[in-house]
Amino acid sequence: MDLGYEDQDEFEDAIQGTFEDFLAKFPHMEVKEVEGKKLFKMNLPSPGPPRKLTFTVKDSAQLLDVTLLKDEEADLEIPHLEFVKGASRKREIDSLYFHLSTSADELEQHAGALIEAGNVEQKEKVLKAVNSLRSLLDVETSFDVVIIDRRGLSEFKPMDGVQVEELGPSSSSA
Repeated sequence: MDLGYEDQDEFEDAIQGTFEDFLAKFPHMEVKEVEGKKLFKMNLPSPGPPRKLTFTVKDSAQLLDVTLLKDEEADLEIPHLEFVKGASRKREIDSLYFHLSTSADELEQHAGALIEAGNVEQKEKVLKAVNSLRSLLDVETSFDVVIIDRRGLSEFKPMDGVQVEELGPSSSSA
């Protein structure tokens, strides 16, 4: 399979580490070495009870070091901004940094559509939210990332410091 890289070194430069380290960051992957051989196992998630996952971001390194697997039916919330990214109809897995920057980019595109529709007042509100999201990427103060996980399929990796609270079957937000 050709991934577009000259060799393994170029590939590892692109992912900023070894392939094993890259896979180990994913919540649903296990990486271990047995008798000198690297073994990879993908764990298929199984639905669980609805729950709320809360992770407090305290420094910018966490935005890159923490991976979030967000289920397609889960909401991502930033409570102090009153920001909610609803269900996306597809599972999303990436660093917290990417989740936040992508949310800002998507909102910015929406603001462009509002300009075309002539809704300048709404556009200004959306752009304010975009700027607030982007300012989080500097982590000048700590903030919470909350996942409302209706099917119990979302996960942070590492889970260190993540508060897990079970929700009632009909909960959409706590």
